[in-house]
Amino acid sequence: MSLKVLALDKNAIGDDGAAVLAGAAGLASLRALTLEWNGIGPEGARALAASTLPKQWELLKLWGNDIGEPDALAIRQSPTLGGVKNPIYP
Repeated sequence: MSLKVLALDKNAIGDDGAAVLAGAAGLASLRALTLEWNGIGPEGARALAASTLPKQWELLKLWGNDIGEPDALAIRQSPTLGGVKNPIYP
């Protein structure tokens, strides 16, 4: 059995936590990741965008974080995250 949905909303993981998640091989099976209201800023957004882990995500929720348009664009254009079917960005 593998983890398909991970909801970490309102856990104050910040940029460091986003970077850890971006490199977590154990999350390669995820279908949905929600990170709303976590204090994630540009560094965390860039870490998520730069992740090289294979992603099959259908949902990525980042509302309520300090992610500006340039970083949201980086996520949308990411080779691994750009294909998210139902992205929800700030």
